Amino acid sequence: KILYTEFSPKMRERAERDIEYRIERTDQKDKFVKTAESYLEGAPRSILDVGGGQGGAVTAFRKAFAAERSVLLDIDDEWVELAWLRDPETEVIRGDATHMPFRDEGFDFLFTQATLEHIPDWKAGVAEMSRVSREGLLCYNPNGRFIYDVHVAAPFVTWLPKEPAAYVALAYHKLRRTGRTMESIRGELQVTHYWPRAKVVRELRRLGCEVENAFGEFIRHSVEDSYHIYGGRLMQTFRTRPWTRKVFTNTALLLGAEPNVYLFYRSTARNGARNGTTRSS
Repeated sequence: KILYTEFSPKMRERAERDIEYRIERTDQKDKFVKTAESYLEGAPRSILDVGGGQGGAVTAFRKAFAAERSVLLDIDDEWVELAWLRDPETEVIRGDATHMPFRDEGFDFLFTQATLEHIPDWKAGVAEMSRVSREGLLCYNPNGRFIYDVHVAAPFVTWLPKEPAAYVALAYHKLRRTGRTMESIRGELQVTHYWPRAKVVRELRRLGCEVENAFGEFIRHSVEDSYHIYGGRLMQTFRTRPWTRKVFTNTALLLGAEPNVYLFYRSTARNGARNGTTRSS
């Protein structure tokens, strides 16, 4: 739970927009579908959403591709129940992303968003994702080299050890008078980890995957279809002056410091790169 000493007008406005985006507008998850379509070799017949929460994304993928099988895996009991209520046609499983109960390459396509940054053993998570799928779109935020973290809503924390980061975040929130407490900041930092995109790419390639950076495609779809709720003037500029979007995207990629990571991977011949046993689905 996020605790605040006071519920300032600024935080109330942000919370209301967050609720609207997460609950009422989950159909807009098709922004991920459009990004995936740019890389997929064909429509997947089976889809797995790892850490899918309330299920908006897996439903969007299932409907877009008319998938024969769609599965959502999440470790949270309440999210799993909500996902099943939202979309009974999707198989919902409570499970650990680092030990998934599926056979090797059991899914044509895997999607995961805002999950990897909450897995302490990220290499185990990436290994499992690549093991159970032929193709996948792996998204998480923030990139470990980006200056700002949306989880604690503060700059510089991605570059610092946890405790100094907590004090920096607290000072930032006091300056902005948001009312956020040290308890909530420390709690969020304990469950959020900052993995640089380059490390994740290297690990996927070591596991025998081809990897393409999908950040530019995702930004294009987000801007053109007005999906982003926090972009404000920046997104408006990207929409009215497309060249600014390209400059931003290319500069961020060159520095390895894009705000969010979007990687499309495709399984190739493993040549014994995989470790671990095969599990039945």
